[in-house]
Amino acid sequence: MRQYALYIFLGLVLVSCKKPENRSCVKSAGEDTELVHYVDPFNKLDIGPNMKIVLVQDTEEKIIVRGGKNLVNFVHFDITDGTLTLKNENKCNFLRSYKHEIEVEIHLVNLINVLFKGTKELTCSNQLNLSYLTFVIQEGAGTCHLNINCNSLYLGSGFGWGNYVVKGNANYVKIDLRDNGFGDFNGLQVQDSATVISASSEKMEVNLDGILARVETSSYGDIWYIGTPSFLEYNRYGEGELIDKN
Repeated sequence: MRQYALYIFLGLVLVSCKKPENRSCVKSAGEDTELVHYVDPFNKLDIGPNMKIVLVQDTEEKIIVRGGKNLVNFVHFDITDGTLTLKNENKCNFLRSYKHEIEVEIHLVNLINVLFKGTKELTCSNQLNLSYLTFVIQEGAGTCHLNINCNSLYLGSGFGWGNYVVKGNANYVKIDLRDNGFGDFNGLQVQDSATVISASSEKMEVNLDGILARVETSSYGDIWYIGTPSFLEYNRYGEGELIDKN
């Protein structure tokens, strides 16, 4: 027992020799601050957990990290082949108050692909005007609030509790939610056509007004829709239903 106590004591001594901003776990958050990083061009995002994310369409690419002085240095990023990978390497987040969350503001010129593995909220500070976008929530549990003007849009979810709240405009959209994915797409105005697939146990809501719509349910989750589609094809393979909420 004394030997174990000695090891613990020595570990704490070694950790305490580091400055707080260089420790990934045993530290307080410190005073609020921000770091601004000007980065190389990118058009794809790979976002990890434990960060609030704000997307900003801009004329230049940069990353603004906000949070406690002793936390912001542990938000790491890398750009490879046009993909910005973002990770929060702070440890022991459960020891800190929600008031000391990390927020990362991502300024982008264009965006074509997002892989979101986040556990915090993602928002858009302005509408994203894009030619096309693929956005997938994978193992994520944060709500993604998207404001998009896009020609072609794909929104998907894999393993986890992917949650979407989407508004804006798209010429064509494909929504494919699986596992426990759910979302509110009533604010997304589609001009031409939509493919909506639910292999999820949760509910989703969509706006099908005036468009060609192909809908499929293959699990327990229902799809609620508003509006009157110009054409509707519905295939049901599970207990979930397509429900008219007009």
